Amino acid sequence: MSRIMTEADIFEASQLIAQCFAERDILSIHVKMDPQNDFLYIQSLLQQVSDQQLSVVMIDTITNKLVGACMVHDYYMVAHQLPHDILKCSPEHYRIYEMLGLLDKMVFEKTYLPQQVGDCAFYAMGATSAEHSQRGIGTALAELFINQAKELGYKRVYCQSTTLYTSKIFERFGGEVISTLMYSSFIDGEGNKTFETLNGCVEGLVISF
Repeated sequence: MSRIMTEADIFEASQLIAQCFAERDILSIHVKMDPQNDFLYIQSLLQQVSDQQLSVVMIDTITNKLVGACMVHDYYMVAHQLPHDILKCSPEHYRIYEMLGLLDKMVFEKTYLPQQVGDCAFYAMGATSAEHSQRGIGTALAELFINQAKELGYKRVYCQSTTLYTSKIFERFGGEVISTLMYSSFIDGEGNKTFETLNGCVEGLVISF
């Protein structure tokens, strides 16, 4: 059963997403934390966006356990809730923000701040429990948060896909690839490469309503 995430789901959803990212060794590199702190980081983000009614979960109706979760939030939240050093990124990222119409003319600490346009929802993180993978949970959750975003008045949903599976899901719902970023293009607030140990690329996809 898929539904909108509630505050009661945040703890379990944070655990699931943190476990998934730990297996892929991505999140801890990006935010430069020790892996065991990823859970607290994710939990904090989910708490910040819980009132936006965009994040979703999948519940196993037999065990009543949470088996899938997606964090989705208003894109404007990125500029005002996350640390500024996470926003400092490569010129390739700025071009994506320009394509999405999310940049204003102001530069704050050499960082472009997305406008408060309120029309772009951002798929930030998602995970499915290992024992429930390849069962269509990701697709079901995507359908729910896409429809929810549409009902709330958003005009677009954007994601930066790190897996072929996520890209295929977004394409299934009409997602258009607008960018391909090599991991080597990601930099932190000090200009250092964020994903030095990773190969491959991240696809930026947008679904317009």
